[in-house]
Amino acid sequence: MKILLALPHYNHNATLRQVVQAALAVCADVAVFDDGSSVSPVALLSDLPVHVVRFERNRGKGQMILEAAQWAQARGFTHLATLDTDGQHHAADFPRLAHQAQLYPQSIIIGKRKFDKKTVPFSSRFGRAFGGFWIHFQTGQKISDIQSGYRIYPLAVLTSFPLRCARYALEVEVVARAKWAGFGVEEVDVSVTYPKDRISHFHKWKDNLRLTLLNTLLTLRSMLPWPHR
Repeated sequence: MKILLALPHYNHNATLRQVVQAALAVCADVAVFDDGSSVSPVALLSDLPVHVVRFERNRGKGQMILEAAQWAQARGFTHLATLDTDGQHHAADFPRLAHQAQLYPQSIIIGKRKFDKKTVPFSSRFGRAFGGFWIHFQTGQKISDIQSGYRIYPLAVLTSFPLRCARYALEVEVVARAKWAGFGVEEVDVSVTYPKDRISHFHKWKDNLRLTLLNTLLTLRSMLPWPHR
């Protein structure tokens, strides 16, 4: 098993360096995939042993994950871990996800965030519960935190069958299609921080509409009597 720790990045320069340094402390293979940020992060990270792959045009987090998977596969990696660069997740939790991936190498490992009602926005708590309901309906498995971006994927789930979502919805789509294809899903508790000045690129209306359309399509597909690829 060889894991690349990929950091999808878009205009989080205020927290990026700190996240990269924390990631390097727990994983030797770290790469930043910049999704067309207004300011290139290359100079900010020039003295750190990290790969930086930059795209000039913003195409969405989901597309960055797929690009990272192709990049990792071409370099002999077997798994792709994803860690957001907004400071929400803690790199110190990575070894526990990696250990679970060693135990279940053909499963997606999801970092289940420990939500505190006093500090976590209601929208995040509602989104997790709502998404969990639909993924349970579509796959038969209860998944507590389908929206968590802290994950380890076997590269096969990102490269073996078509994934149509380019933005946040891909993280839901890939779990449903992986379950239908026979891969497993495991969850590991992770810490989470929501700083007051945190910048989120989740668009309340656009991304929720994309998720609604995706869940409609996945639900209809789950009920059709055709074999899944």
